Amino acid sequence: MRCKKVFVVLFILAFAKALQAQSTRPQCYLVNAKSGLKLRAEASLEGRLIETLPYGAQVIIIPAEKGVRGSVLDNGSRVEGSWVKVKTLFHDYNASSGNEGFVFDYYLSKHLDDLPAESLHNFTDIYSFEEQTELDIPSVNARDELYKLGTNCNVRYEYNPAAKRALADIIQFKTVDYSDYKERVLLNPYKLDQSFVPKRFPVKDSMAAREGFTQYYLPINKGRDSVLVKDDTGEWGSVTEYLGYIKELDAYFATGFAEDQEIIKIDQKTGERSLFANGNFSISPEGTFLVSAYSEIFDQLTAFRVSFLDDKKKGFEIKFTSWFPVGALEWISEREFLMPVLPMDRRNENPDQSEPIYLLGQIKI
Repeated sequence: MRCKKVFVVLFILAFAKALQAQSTRPQCYLVNAKSGLKLRAEASLEGRLIETLPYGAQVIIIPAEKGVRGSVLDNGSRVEGSWVKVKTLFHDYNASSGNEGFVFDYYLSKHLDDLPAESLHNFTDIYSFEEQTELDIPSVNARDELYKLGTNCNVRYEYNPAAKRALADIIQFKTVDYSDYKERVLLNPYKLDQSFVPKRFPVKDSMAAREGFTQYYLPINKGRDSVLVKDDTGEWGSVTEYLGYIKELDAYFATGFAEDQEIIKIDQKTGERSLFANGNFSISPEGTFLVSAYSEIFDQLTAFRVSFLDDKKKGFEIKFTSWFPVGALEWISEREFLMPVLPMDRRNENPDQSEPIYLLGQIKI
């Protein structure tokens, strides 16, 4: 237990140093003008046009240049702001970065409200469960280049058609208005029944008990026996939450190791345990597909998995970079689902304070 406490102290010190280093980096700003933002050679509307930065493009303000106050017309209304000198970062996978010029800062923000449609498929890696290897997909990921710049811009919304093409036979997404699809949402028989609430009690180890670790029994074999489920009290201790029972699979489900958000399946007849999914999971209405997603703790990534329910080795895990899930999937057909998400740059905010964006996912495998 002493080793565990020393590790925690060292981790906190390292994290504090990382935050201090991060605070000294140039701040990242995002273009929030849906129609794009003009980058000009001079600080005025008459300045020579260098390029038009699309919605979601990233820039850093050059602090040595003093902002020039001004106003512009926006849909007939005059808005106030400053002309600031900026350096552009990536906004198109194949475009050069590093252009310098002036923009009107009214159209810059730290966060996006909507997702640029061109960024929905941006990812870093694809893992094939069947081949048990990372697939070699060229020209889909250059996000690491952001870290080399030494900025706080570690989310990319650039236009990258190669990413969408790479996923053409796996999964495709588009943003939709939920109200246009809510009447098509199907009742799903593979739903967690949470009517049974197991009684938790402290683990026998006194040290672990003092730290709040508990355990509980689940009845198996029609109540003739039971199986003990307890928190992980090891070096990477985590709470094992009971999620519920799915009648169609005749199995209980509980969370496992917290970092990977493991979901453990417990057979109701035998008590046998097996890894079922990672993160929030959902099964298609006819039981063909298993889909799950979770936001990785230490990276700005969403680990998204799609596989066949009866053969989870046939499927893929994709690390998406522009969005993270904020709610349960809803199915509108055996291959289509609605998923509420938010832009990745909002991951450290309270999701309840932002209106979710709905993605329509179409399974292609």
